[in-house]
Amino acid sequence: MIDRPPVNKTKKLLLLAALLIGLLAIGARLWFGAPGRSGSAPATYLTQKAELGTITRIISASGPLTPVNQVQVGTQVSGTIKRIHADFNDTVRTGQLLAELDTALLDADLAQARASLASGQAALSLAQSNLRRSRDLVSKGFLSSANLDEQENAVRTAQALTQQQEAALQRAQTNLRNSRIVSPVSGTVVSRDVSVGQTVAAALNTPVLFRIAQDLREMQIEASVSEADIGTLQAGQRVDFTVDAFPGRPFAGTVHQIRNNYAVQQNVVTYTVVIKTRNDTLELRPGMTGYVRVTVAERAQVIRIPNAALRYEPVTAKAQAGEQNVASTTAQVQRTLWKLDASGQSVGVSVKLGITDGRFTELVAGDIKPGDALVVGEPASSREFGPKIF
Repeated sequence: MIDRPPVNKTKKLLLLAALLIGLLAIGARLWFGAPGRSGSAPATYLTQKAELGTITRIISASGPLTPVNQVQVGTQVSGTIKRIHADFNDTVRTGQLLAELDTALLDADLAQARASLASGQAALSLAQSNLRRSRDLVSKGFLSSANLDEQENAVRTAQALTQQQEAALQRAQTNLRNSRIVSPVSGTVVSRDVSVGQTVAAALNTPVLFRIAQDLREMQIEASVSEADIGTLQAGQRVDFTVDAFPGRPFAGTVHQIRNNYAVQQNVVTYTVVIKTRNDTLELRPGMTGYVRVTVAERAQVIRIPNAALRYEPVTAKAQAGEQNVASTTAQVQRTLWKLDASGQSVGVSVKLGITDGRFTELVAGDIKPGDALVVGEPASSREFGPKIF
């Protein structure tokens, strides 16, 4: 017979007691935490209240500030800039001299045109004299009619050549006048893109030498608006905008034009909306970026639903949608919100919604009153075992 060591009875009792305590804890957790038990604690939710207030739907956009009427001044003749008579921010009037080109070549062209015209006129005079003599000889029978026809043709040719030379002279005179670049309008020089000694060529595209704003007191913003928002805009709507130069200071404007021409940027279709504004203080400058806010809809004294409540959906939402505690007040159900009743239970309510400002949404129809607690979330401890519905 083999001898065995004695068993420690105290150690056995401790292990048994620990096992019993663990089983009791698990049983209590399952009993008191199970849904539907009358002894369980009420479920807790994160809530926000519905309230009365004003909801304003605003469209945001941005674009550069430009003068309403801006003229680009160029040159119709090629040459070298000899003098400049206007600079940035100068106030100019219609016909005022802005710049001059070197006229050496233009003067030579004009002299050549005059000489060519004089030569042509002399040739025409000679042809006309020959024609008169030929007619006398024909009348006396000393010259045939064929010779007379040749003299008449020579006169017509000389007349045509003289007309061409007169046109060339007028062209040379016009080019010489155009060497003096003048302002076509009265206004302010906002840009000078030329310097003394610079050569400008007008052969292909007319170079821009100056940009003149007719009236800086009238400005406009060309804002890009996405296709999702363009349908809510219309001419005449009031616009508020700000610029970085005056942070926090609002300026007012009006929607003047919604252009049909579109642009595609990163797969987003946008349209240009022209917004006009007054600039009587001349604080707004061309090129500034205007950050536009257009009020397209406003509802006063309506029930405002926090948008966080629209994003909440419990795990058991589908099951509760068919139960009796879901109240429907309209056949056109758009969303289901969850609110707490008098006993603290979460009930679903079918609602119809209106405009939104990004934080709140207008309640059009639904059994929700100001002050009702709307469920926007659940604590982490509640989500661990799922929502408890009573």
